[in-house]
Amino acid sequence: MKLRGDERGSALVTVFMVTMVLILLGIGLLQYVGAAYGQVINTEARAKAYYIARSGAEAIVSYIANDPKGLGPEKMDSLVEDALKASPSLPRELGDGSFRVWLTREAPSGGGHGKLLVTVTGTVRGVSETVMHEMRYVPGRSGMAPIDNAVFAMEKLEMKNSAEIRGDAATNSISSDAVQLRNSAKITGTLWLGPDADPTEVVDSKDELDEHVAGGVQALSEVRDYTLPPPEFPLTPSLPKRGSLSRKDNHHIYEDGSYDSITVGNSKTLTIHVDAGETRRISVGTLALENSGKLIISGGGKVILYVSEELVLDNSSTMNKQAGGTTDGLELYYAGSKDVELKNSSKINGSVYAKHANVILHNSTEITGFLITGGDSVEFKNSSEMTIGLVYAPKSDIQLKNSAKVTGAIVGKTIAMDNSSQVTWRDLGESGIGFEATVKKPPSYALGIWK
Repeated sequence: MKLRGDERGSALVTVFMVTMVLILLGIGLLQYVGAAYGQVINTEARAKAYYIARSGAEAIVSYIANDPKGLGPEKMDSLVEDALKASPSLPRELGDGSFRVWLTREAPSGGGHGKLLVTVTGTVRGVSETVMHEMRYVPGRSGMAPIDNAVFAMEKLEMKNSAEIRGDAATNSISSDAVQLRNSAKITGTLWLGPDADPTEVVDSKDELDEHVAGGVQALSEVRDYTLPPPEFPLTPSLPKRGSLSRKDNHHIYEDGSYDSITVGNSKTLTIHVDAGETRRISVGTLALENSGKLIISGGGKVILYVSEELVLDNSSTMNKQAGGTTDGLELYYAGSKDVELKNSSKINGSVYAKHANVILHNSTEITGFLITGGDSVEFKNSSEMTIGLVYAPKSDIQLKNSAKVTGAIVGKTIAMDNSSQVTWRDLGESGIGFEATVKKPPSYALGIWK
């Protein structure tokens, strides 16, 4: 069939219109596809920018909080101060993009340190994302785990024959017969057992329980973790060599020094001179105080003794018991493996830390201060006494016999009290535990919250 001229023109118009519609649809589809593709690229860039910012922030806050290079609190604080002054940082490349860091501090109204704000912005192909972490400032605090009981036995507590605890007693144990109370043994406070313990299983007593425990029996909310240290046992410092001091004479020490041996003979005196506010450091292989030998601290300062091989305190010997001597005036660190024995009526006014050794206090001996040991056993015999302090020996079997007394607190693996021995609770408060390396944990920044 042949088309007339006007029909052919109409067909051309229709074809043209359909073609234009298809072209417009194609342009719209291309624009849509282009926009969708751009949105995908933008979303990908935004996600990458976020992860770059988050990764950078996590690395920074972890470094400040955990101090992986062991800079210590002073150097870390100095590093933070330098970063605050230099903030913001220059862009640093990471992966497909880069990041910048802003450090700011929210100072408390009273001045001093406050929250540390770590802000990091990541950028990828012109798209940026920002994250912020608010770090907490933790001020210096006591380095000791909470000591709030007169006696804490990690595994077992045994009391008999009028032994007495004046205050609370506690154990982590939930084992059968972990607490044994016999023959007029008394606890004037509360007896705390391990979490969810059954008192009828854990406590072995021939009498009614309230005849032994005045404050009732309760369960701890969680197991207590007492470990060694605190503190970390210090390395002996490098000091000028001074030879040895013999038993024949009285001796005076005016300077820091390292000695092969020091022997204070019978009724002789070693006087260590140190001015108030100063510290005298003495290292020695063997330190021996023979019968009635005296170690005197003169001048009002502190003496730190590092004994590496053997410590001997014979009958009636004394350390830092001169008039005006204070408990914090003497710290004694003993690294030897031989037992530390305080023999009849010997006395120490200060704090003793035995790294590995067992400790024995014989008849009427006395430590006024703190005793820490990583040894297997601690024995208080026949009216020996520990006053104004703490016996901290979480690895040790501790025995108190025949009127031995402790005023303060005891932490031990097992604790056995016999024949009128006595522990009287005294709150340590914020006094720490009597050692230079352990009195305080330094201030630091800790992980906080993401914003």
